[in-house]
Amino acid sequence: MSTGSTTYNSDLGTYDLFKQLEQEFDHYVSSSNWRNELHCQSFEITPEFVLKVIYPKMKQEAETLAEKIATTVANRTERWGPATSTTLAHRIIEILFSNGIRRGSIPSEDKFLQRREMLIRNALTSSDGLRFSILMLPNRDRNKAKNDGYLPDLGEVISLLQLWSIVKAMLIATEQFALILIKIFKKVDASVKTIADVQKSIETILTTEKTSIIDSQQRQDNHFRLDILREELNNGYNVANVEKAELLLRELAHRNCTVAWFLQSITEVIQVQTKSIRLFVVQDARRYACYDTDLNEHIQAYSRCLNQIVVQLGISENIILTSHEQLEQE
Repeated sequence: MSTGSTTYNSDLGTYDLFKQLEQEFDHYVSSSNWRNELHCQSFEITPEFVLKVIYPKMKQEAETLAEKIATTVANRTERWGPATSTTLAHRIIEILFSNGIRRGSIPSEDKFLQRREMLIRNALTSSDGLRFSILMLPNRDRNKAKNDGYLPDLGEVISLLQLWSIVKAMLIATEQFALILIKIFKKVDASVKTIADVQKSIETILTTEKTSIIDSQQRQDNHFRLDILREELNNGYNVANVEKAELLLRELAHRNCTVAWFLQSITEVIQVQTKSIRLFVVQDARRYACYDTDLNEHIQAYSRCLNQIVVQLGISENIILTSHEQLEQE
């Protein structure tokens, strides 16, 4: 939008509002005048206060939001069939479908849901782990009714923490799912405490070589749930410990779960725990709108400041700032 010789990346209504407020600016005083001339009490927000009070409080609120999202999606399974057949991949997709995260309608056709499921499962098994990217920064604007300068402010901090809360919700969902799997397997091996313990114990019970452990009479009675699981086990695995395998089958039958579901769920949880989840926030310099002077100087200062904020917030492990050019090279 253009008004006179000035270009604004905003709507006409915002510009009109700013022009109305501009007439009232003389009624306000600066912080220095407030302290030195008017001798009024004041409270100055220092960089130390931001780092020690404001940032931790904002991050705490983001983590609370993440916990709420993860808990909500744990009970949202109707899109994927019975609750006992949903895996971690489904919960991750549901997080992305959550209110406040996804814009627009949620796909309802099976082909679109299956495509998303395939994308998440492929990402979980990749060597790089689960990675997302979003073209979001910079979000500076020449309109002074919105921004005061070209450096990041609390608007960017809020945006980065909102993105981190999405990743955090996925990590919380992973831990919740791990607890379910551990609880199931404790019926087989009471000593397990972590999902890694479960995986190690499973390796002593099952291997992926085919063998036969079901006699002909069991095959005839295959309509029973437990026998169906035995058949499933027979078709894909070599049983090294029959006693523990039987305990596992009985527990899965009691919960109406399958061997394939259990083993796939373990794999997905292990993938997230070992490779984590990262969200790449892409800065595109070609979208940058600055006030004046050197454009490159502003972009570099903006980027340096953003990286400092990510480190200070303690979210640099999961939120990766990158440029449009770097992403294209990768």
